[in-house]
Amino acid sequence: MLMLSGFSWCEVPSADNSVPHQSCRNVPFTYERRPAVRTLCEAEGNTYLIPDNFDMSLLQSEIGSLNVIGGAARSDPVTPLPSRSTLLTVHLERFNTEASWPRFPIDRFFINVKAHLETLSLVNVKLLKLVSWDFKDFERLKTLRLVQVQVEVISATIFESLTSESGSPVLAHVEIRDGRVSSLDWAFLKPIASSLITLCPVIWTWCTSDKNFFETLYPGH
Repeated sequence: MLMLSGFSWCEVPSADNSVPHQSCRNVPFTYERRPAVRTLCEAEGNTYLIPDNFDMSLLQSEIGSLNVIGGAARSDPVTPLPSRSTLLTVHLERFNTEASWPRFPIDRFFINVKAHLETLSLVNVKLLKLVSWDFKDFERLKTLRLVQVQVEVISATIFESLTSESGSPVLAHVEIRDGRVSSLDWAFLKPIASSLITLCPVIWTWCTSDKNFFETLYPGH
């Protein structure tokens, strides 16, 4: 379950009801007393193909949350999410799952919004591996969910570039599960040891928020 702190669900008028695909819908709500929009898209039959039949330029300027189920993003070239300063939460599910599709391009797809994105949830998305440039400059990321993402290798450096050298990570909740990991180095947690609150590990089915566990891994953080 995704918990969106600070969000208050309240219907507000929307001057623009444009959506990236005719099957999408906008749900108005307020965030910190400001009007915002949650855009919901669930593929029925044909898959959303970005950018072929899914025009992301039509995402509303006041979008706060994006939920897309059933899609694929082309990688050559990549069409990134457009700049939307209010976008804080993204959930993508069933993306690039066909054998003929390449790995989902995390770093390039989110390049325009990653600096302020707070929650990222990827479920059944073809990633295959996690490397340092995937999460580079996700400075405000607080919650990361990677479920059934076909990951085989988790690099020890995946969070090393999460923030700039002068910045401190705020990533507090990490869930990586239902994969097929063959290579794992617990050192991948070191850059976020000071901010980590909840961890759902790749190998087990339990989650922990025990600070003693994190202290055992990385004393002094």
